[in-house]
Formats: sequence, C-alpha cells, structure tokens
Amino acid sequence: MKGKWIKALLCALLIATFALSPMSALAASTARIFIVNTEGARLRNGENRANIVASLPKGTRVVYKGKSEGSMYYVRTSAGQSGYIYKEYLSSYGATSSKQVYKVTKRTAMYKKSGGSGHIRSLSKGTTVIVYEVHGKWAYVKTLKGKSGYVRKSALKKA
Repeated sequence: MKGKWIKALLCALLIATFALSPMSALAASTARIFIVNTEGARLRNGENRANIVASLPKGTRVVYKGKSEGSMYYVRTSAGQSGYIYKEYLSSYGATSSKQVYKVTKRTAMYKKSGGSGHIRSLSKGTTVIVYEVHGKWAYVKTLKGKSGYVRKSALKKA
C-alpha cells in the first residue's frame, strides 16, 4: 500500500512540474521557422528600419530569432542575413530545437557520407543549418532550403 502512495505522489509531482513550468522557458528552447508568403518582402535593419538589407522572394525560409518590435519579427535567412520583416509577410513553416540551429563559419563542403565522400555542394559562410546528428568530427545537417548532408563539425557555430 505504501508503494502505491509513493508512486501516486511522484506522478502528481511530475505532472505539476510540467503544468506549472513557465511557457517562456518552453518557447525559448524552440526555434520557429517561417516562410515568406509575399514576393519581394523587405528585410530591414537599423534603428528606424529604413535600411533595406535584402528583398526576399516568396518561399524563402527564415528562422525567428525570438525578438519582435511591434509588427516586425527579427529573423535570420538561410544565407545568414539578419534583420526585421513584417510578420504579415510570414507564414508558419515549422519548428526545431534552438539547440539545433547553427551557422557555417567558413565556406565548407557538404557530402553524402560522413568522412568526406560524395561531394554534394558547397555551403557559404553564414549559411543557416539545422544539425540533426553528430558522428565524431562530422554533423548531419539540413539547410533551410531543404538540402541535407554531412559537413565538418568544426565549420559550424551556434547561431
């Protein structure tokens, strides 16, 4: 009988922990991915957002950097550009753990297999990638454009 009470108490504590944990902590651990839903949406920078960093084509995927000002979200493009974009120009695409979002630190090759065999393409410095697995010195990644393969772990830095 005593064992059942202990199990019930532990279950209740576990449920209470999840129910009472702050939502901001849960949201902070998730990186939201959006897709640009308008042709030529402008990525802006600067205090007054007058400086245009880039004009993004419809279908561009961006990672929300957890910061917004009014009707604008601070995002990072697959090419590594950061800036503000009107949230009306974005549609939800998906989410991943923020711990998986990295950027490429130097021009690097992407391969079909870890160890450097089967060259697929080269990734430019600043490219945003999502790391899914690490195998020794190699990481299996996927770009925001949907291309996947292995890159050297040493060419990646937390975004």
